[in-house]
Amino acid sequence: MPRSIRRVLVWVFAIQVLWSGVTAVIMAVVWRNSIGEPDVSYPCDDGGTCYSGPTTYLVLMLVFGGICLVFVVILAVLSARWRAAAALHARLVATGVRTPAPLVRVEATGTTINDRRVHRLVFEARPGGRVVRAVVRSMVVLPLGTRATIAYDPADPANAVVVEDVDALGAAVDATAPPSGLSAVRDAVARNLETALAELRAELDRGAITQVEYDQRRDLLMRVLEMPTDRPLS
Repeated sequence: MPRSIRRVLVWVFAIQVLWSGVTAVIMAVVWRNSIGEPDVSYPCDDGGTCYSGPTTYLVLMLVFGGICLVFVVILAVLSARWRAAAALHARLVATGVRTPAPLVRVEATGTTINDRRVHRLVFEARPGGRVVRAVVRSMVVLPLGTRATIAYDPADPANAVVVEDVDALGAAVDATAPPSGLSAVRDAVARNLETALAELRAELDRGAITQVEYDQRRDLLMRVLEMPTDRPLS
């Protein structure tokens, strides 16, 4: 998970811990000072019933204390997962095999942070004919075909990470000049990649092409995306 999302989540959970913890402390002080007083109920301004007294303050203290504890546990679990993911990322970047990979799929998740949708970005390469995918979650939406570097474990290609920071990739894409030559061809393929792959899959499903033909055409599209952009068109 990119650092930008982690920072937002840490701030969100820290604020929840702070307000619920402070409220629990206030209720604890009020409860302690009210010990020995009777519990009372009285009509509220909105027509309901309001309660006051040691029992009410004790319940509120436990409720807000429980909320604070829940958020502390969630933050601790997330921190442990982030540390494990960071350790894996560092190991693969340091010792893994690197290969260039284009972005082949962008999927919107059901998660939003500060009204910004988190997306699932899938980068894919085929070194030596085997598929290697690295998946990152980001609030930055990159165009299909955006090239990154994947580092993976050759003994277990399922362990793969994107070397570059996704936010930095987004900034680099925004700063890129309009493409020309082979870069323009590659970017045109990238913009229509999802549609082209869907059409290929539909042809395969209805029996218009064989699995071998499907694999060959798909590999051709992927090779175009992996071509260096400084080669002239001939």
